[in-house]
Amino acid sequence: MSTFKTVAELVPCKEICHIYVQIIHLWKNYIAADRYTIELVLCDAFGDKIHASISSSLVAPYEQRLKQGLWTIFEKISVIQSGGAYRTSKHAYLIEFVCNTSVCVCDFLPRALTGFEPVAFRDIFDGLVNTKYLVDVIGQIVGVSHLEIVSLNGKDTEKITLELQNQLSDRLTVHLLGKYAIIVHDATQNVIHEKSIICVIRFGKIGLFKDSVSTAYGFTDVSLNPGMVEVEVFLNLVDKRDSQIALVASKPYCPIPELYGKFRFFKPIIQKSIIEVLETKQVKEMLYLTLFTDSTITLCLLDIQRERYIVMCTIAAIDYDMGWYYMSCKICWKRVLLVPSDHMVYGIQKSQIKKKYYCAKCNNYRPQLLPRYNLQLVVLDNTGHAKFLLLDNLAEELFGTSCGGYTIEDPVVVHSVLSKLIGGTYFCKIVIEEQNFLFNCQTFKVLEIIPTYEF
Repeated sequence: MSTFKTVAELVPCKEICHIYVQIIHLWKNYIAADRYTIELVLCDAFGDKIHASISSSLVAPYEQRLKQGLWTIFEKISVIQSGGAYRTSKHAYLIEFVCNTSVCVCDFLPRALTGFEPVAFRDIFDGLVNTKYLVDVIGQIVGVSHLEIVSLNGKDTEKITLELQNQLSDRLTVHLLGKYAIIVHDATQNVIHEKSIICVIRFGKIGLFKDSVSTAYGFTDVSLNPGMVEVEVFLNLVDKRDSQIALVASKPYCPIPELYGKFRFFKPIIQKSIIEVLETKQVKEMLYLTLFTDSTITLCLLDIQRERYIVMCTIAAIDYDMGWYYMSCKICWKRVLLVPSDHMVYGIQKSQIKKKYYCAKCNNYRPQLLPRYNLQLVVLDNTGHAKFLLLDNLAEELFGTSCGGYTIEDPVVVHSVLSKLIGGTYFCKIVIEEQNFLFNCQTFKVLEIIPTYEF
């Protein structure tokens, strides 16, 4: 029998459980022009928070029912490992909605929760806050720059720089983008001389050099003088005589996620040429053969699996022999299988047997089909050539459209779209997996890809 669990008790398991939480933050995360996921931050009655995500294929039944501030009961959820550089909670896991997740909105709420946990400015300066977690900050606006227009992801975006001061007179630089830059600019232009403006930032991103906080697209929420208990307490601690707002120069902005993502892309990974990658694969094969008869093979193999490298290469061609896409299940996004039809007639040729798609994860013989990119790239540099595998999400970012966004059976359309990659030079973060040295697979999977012209 399923039972109610607290956020702290959630761990990956097959047991069906109920959780009773309040939605303290909700936003849409667009992954393509017409596709988005719904992201939520949930908080239970004990103040513990956890991130939840609804995939783009499942948003329809939940979009109208979920609102920020509602108390809800979730049943039949999936709990998976959390990760990434934009984590809204320190919980080790996150919630993922599945096709049969049920939602019950409750109006008997015990109390309104904010989940607001401001960090000290000095902890940010001293590097005591892990930059992979988004943070909450509160401060009095004592400085503001002119509103300016900057280019972000190829689009013109409003930007403003603030200086926030806390009760200890420490000052923190804050970069606001988009609508929040306009809101703060308008508020500071019409401010009354004697009135302090308290800025509350939820889920802000610590800057690359740990000297500022910036808005992270979709994640961050900014409010001025909100009706929160924390703001009333803060007002009692600050010096009300220092309520003037000075004009400050616009400080250099570390584009997030642009520069931060590029810094993270290169920092921990060794850069190699194609011939060095192939030599590393051969060394792994020889090491595996050497260890094959050793009783400690399992322990030894842990040290030679899944090494990652960065390769700067040029895409010379696309190999269409293995196909350029595959069919997946629209519900679970896993690859579907072609299986023989139930109605088979003996004595006919094998090529004439009708086949149908089957999703093994959903155990469904009539899955909703979704084509996804599966590109075999022939790449080269001045040392050699190799094949890289570029999968759906990365290809979709490069092309700007999903695999199902055009007629996949039209070779003219397909060639005109995919040929845009040919001739381009990219930094590719690849991984040497077990199949590369166990089964002599010559194709390396791409984990991340960035065009060289962005540097």
